[in-house]
Amino acid sequence: MFQAFQDALAPDRWWTPVHERLTLLINHLLFSEPAALERLRPHAGRCVECRVEGEALPGLRLPASRWRITPAGALEAEALDEQPADLRLTVHLLPLPQALPQMLAGRRPPVDIDGDAQLAADAAWLMDHLRWDAEADVERLLGPLLGPRLVEAGRALAAGLRAFASRLQAAWPGAARG
Repeated sequence: MFQAFQDALAPDRWWTPVHERLTLLINHLLFSEPAALERLRPHAGRCVECRVEGEALPGLRLPASRWRITPAGALEAEALDEQPADLRLTVHLLPLPQALPQMLAGRRPPVDIDGDAQLAADAAWLMDHLRWDAEADVERLLGPLLGPRLVEAGRALAAGLRAFASRLQAAWPGAARG
């Protein structure tokens, strides 16, 4: 039974569709911010690789991802190969008790950027400025009557989670270090 569960968590069983959906999500964010596309267009044809150090959940490590920048400034998923990427991002995941308060406060995990200097500067700008307008997407999906109510419920849930994380941090002082 445990082996079947472990096999189901093997990245080769689930990562390709997740990587494709992640690419769609990143492109959605890029297309919602014209300045982001403008920053990436000059880098068309270049390759960006992202590696994750640490575990997303206990026992779950995320595989590396690779994208090629399109002439439009978007990303297309690409398979990993032996060629070095033009830019390498290394995301350092913290254990969940440390990561939860930081995520709820809107802080991203530490990221190392290595490679082409101009592409690295533009990637850093994207990480600092690109944001998901969840409210607009929810309203577009559910309409102007239900969308804002769901967004308000989400805000209330986020506030409750922040309060919980604050209590967790107070009860477990080591949880905020990272």
